[in-house]
Amino acid sequence: MYKDLDTSFLIDVIGIITGASGEQEFEKDGTKQKRITVELDQDGVRVECAFFGKYVSEVSGYLSSVDATNDVVVVQCCKIKPFKGIMYGKYVCKIHASVRKTLIYRFQSLLSEGRVYQISFFGVGEKGRDFRPTSHPFKINFDIHTSVRLVPNKAINLSPYNFVPISDIMFKDLDTSFLIDVIGILTGASAEQEFEKDGGKHKRITIALDQDGARVECAFFGKYVDEVVGYLGFVDATNVVVVHLIYLKLSFPLMASRIDDLTKIDASKETWTIFAKFNRLWLSSSLYGSKLPSSMDMILMDDKGCKIHATVRKALIYRFKSLLTEGRVYQISFFGVGESGRDFRPTSHPFKINFDIHTSVRLVPNKTINLTPYKLCVSVTDDTGSAQFMIFDREVFAIIQKSFKDVEANFVKGGDKLSIPQEICNIMHKQFLFKVEAKEDSGGRFESTYTVNFFCKDSNIIMKFIHNVSSTTQGLTI
Repeated sequence: MYKDLDTSFLIDVIGIITGASGEQEFEKDGTKQKRITVELDQDGVRVECAFFGKYVSEVSGYLSSVDATNDVVVVQCCKIKPFKGIMYGKYVCKIHASVRKTLIYRFQSLLSEGRVYQISFFGVGEKGRDFRPTSHPFKINFDIHTSVRLVPNKAINLSPYNFVPISDIMFKDLDTSFLIDVIGILTGASAEQEFEKDGGKHKRITIALDQDGARVECAFFGKYVDEVVGYLGFVDATNVVVVHLIYLKLSFPLMASRIDDLTKIDASKETWTIFAKFNRLWLSSSLYGSKLPSSMDMILMDDKGCKIHATVRKALIYRFKSLLTEGRVYQISFFGVGESGRDFRPTSHPFKINFDIHTSVRLVPNKTINLTPYKLCVSVTDDTGSAQFMIFDREVFAIIQKSFKDVEANFVKGGDKLSIPQEICNIMHKQFLFKVEAKEDSGGRFESTYTVNFFCKDSNIIMKFIHNVSSTTQGLTI
């Protein structure tokens, strides 16, 4: 194995048989030839011996009479030609290996995780179609002829893990055909959920991991749900919990955190992730005179100016009160969504956010939302008269398509008068459909002003509305 022997003459070899390949066929000089290979061991050193032609049937017949589980077979081979090309190659990488069901009994007692083995006489196949545990394009298949020998004095002190940064998962175009290793701080978990697929009911649970400000969601299915739920039951929420997961399958956009707009928040799905600024934060008093607050309420605003009401029930105030500060920006996940209250709602959003025990809240220190509140008063007319409409924040941004700062930058001062920005001029003398709040009549002492909750500028929808309401109504023109 290790000396530079003269290969011009034949040698004799003796050793313990430790493995054998299956009978193989190959073509040479236009004819089919047969070959079989056996492995011999002598004092921990192994060599492979190949037999051709008539010797194949003899070796196969001999091996079939051997009880591999009980007998120690010593083989003496005479007149062997050394050939250096059969020496083992060395690769520093990882590859997936598999043992089929009928051979588990043969290898389960031989293998221990973390140990080093010399493995021979295995099959090689292409990777699976759905996924592969490593990036290697092939996999090893153990079979009845595979030889596995422990190498006690051999150590491979390389980390078996190949952690992928969560930031790479979120922002890089990774290959989703093989499994990855992930490590991060546990920042949240969903409740145990049930869903139907292929006519059967399945369970799912999702946890959130954070690593240097980057965040990813990991979903577990089937038997892993009970294991995760059991583990989370022992976790103290006040401690920092580091979770190490191996062999995760990437699935976009399921796994990578997706930031949703507040305008899209509704009760249609269970999992949302948002960036929002806590515009207002207050404790609501109990109606029955108790000194303890009944809930904690917030107004959240995203970078487009959309606002939504969020609430924390009495039993969970202790959990979130110390985490939240008015005016800061947070990433929020795993919350409930319900309809806004019947009596009043702090914002025009039809839904509200309900924090629960699974809600994850993470401060985003380098993100700011510095929107200057919009307020635009316009005079609108139709064929019946005119009125003053007040448009705020999100609706103004949607009409003008620019932030307040961008519009302000276009102001041109001339003499004593302030010219109208071009963005405002562009919407004048155009038709819109408005949904407004109607208040009680002020008795004629003041001109009525109506707050706009929603608008539409699609000419087709406006014309349909005009035809449905009245043949004389001509729409509202700013």
